[in-house]
Amino acid sequence: PAVFDLIVHELERVKAGDISEGEIDDAKSYALGRHKMGIQTAGQLANYLCGRYYYDGTIRDFNDTPRRIMAVTKDEIVEMARQYFDNNVWSFGLYGTTTQSMANELQGKLSKLFA
Repeated sequence: PAVFDLIVHELERVKAGDISEGEIDDAKSYALGRHKMGIQTAGQLANYLCGRYYYDGTIRDFNDTPRRIMAVTKDEIVEMARQYFDNNVWSFGLYGTTTQSMANELQGKLSKLFA
């Protein structure tokens, strides 16, 4: 349960705009690495291209993704987080064995983000 306190704390920081440039740079570096590592085979590239195409007919430009990642700003991150939580549309599920009281406690911790 302590990890939920940490998650809520960090997400509250994002909503408040309390994100350092170092944290943003680290997130961009992670996203770039995931992008590069995720497209190492023909099958992975096909999945990348088809994923969005089947949703709305868009074919993403693989070569433009690094530029788009690097272009993300702090203001965009904060605005996206605020929109997400302000919409108050969410669900919570647990996998494994737990009690109903534990599930209620954890849901209560997360629900603070959507208030």
